Amino acid sequence: MFGVSGKAEGYTILEVMIFLAVTAGLFVMIAGTFSRRQATTEFSIAVRDMESRLQDIANDVSTGYYSNPGTFRCRIIGAAPDIVAGTNTQGTNNDCIFVGRVAQFDLAGSSGKQFNLYSVVGARQASGEDVENFDEAQPRALANPVSPVDLTEGLSVPVGLVIRSMYAVGTRTNPTLRYPIRAAGFFSSFGAGSSDPTSLTVNVMPIGGLASGNPPVSNSKADVVSAVSRVNNARATEYANPPGGIMVCMDGDNTNQHVLLKLGGNARQLATDSTIEEGTCASAGY
Repeated sequence: MFGVSGKAEGYTILEVMIFLAVTAGLFVMIAGTFSRRQATTEFSIAVRDMESRLQDIANDVSTGYYSNPGTFRCRIIGAAPDIVAGTNTQGTNNDCIFVGRVAQFDLAGSSGKQFNLYSVVGARQASGEDVENFDEAQPRALANPVSPVDLTEGLSVPVGLVIRSMYAVGTRTNPTLRYPIRAAGFFSSFGAGSSDPTSLTVNVMPIGGLASGNPPVSNSKADVVSAVSRVNNARATEYANPPGGIMVCMDGDNTNQHVLLKLGGNARQLATDSTIEEGTCASAGY
């Protein structure tokens, strides 16, 4: 700069400090905006990832597929499946059939960052005929304490999500009832209602809460696995395929958002839908 005398003049210390303060403020504002956008993007990707995983679980049950490492044998003792260590073949196992899978989201000690996936087997026949319902199949999860052979799949929640709660909406006699549950079962309908014997329709079954009867089911693995063995025709008739679906509420890890992930509902047992909203699950009443 040049004054009236023609001599060069510099900036004062105050002017430099103001310039630096303004520049720093702009940087912080831009960095904050970028960080929020990054967290929002991460959250959205995680939601789609989780939704895809659950859709894959339901689809596997509908086709009768499950991962079988060949390390157990299933036989019928009395009328119930009995599981022991041994070899088998993919898809079937001696006297037993694949019944479905159970996803436990409300898992004790996981801090909302993990969920368990259990495979469920049942009796192939009852009184010399193929089983047609839960009472005849007597389902058993391939997990301790019900089974000495534990094939539990411990899975991590996608980065950016934290599981907070899950509940079911509606029963056969009370379509608006909302009640907390511990896990969601995707079970075969044993071929009923399907014209294609290679493709099974799927029943979505709440596990825990009202759907499991007494005693109450905690969010421990042992309680949920044991509750699977109590799924029967009476409970399935009342609670299976809740009209409003099974809802899993998850918070964003680094963003003030939450997602309601809906499993089934509206007679769409193989469907998964997600709704993203502002705030946390707790503030939204979930």
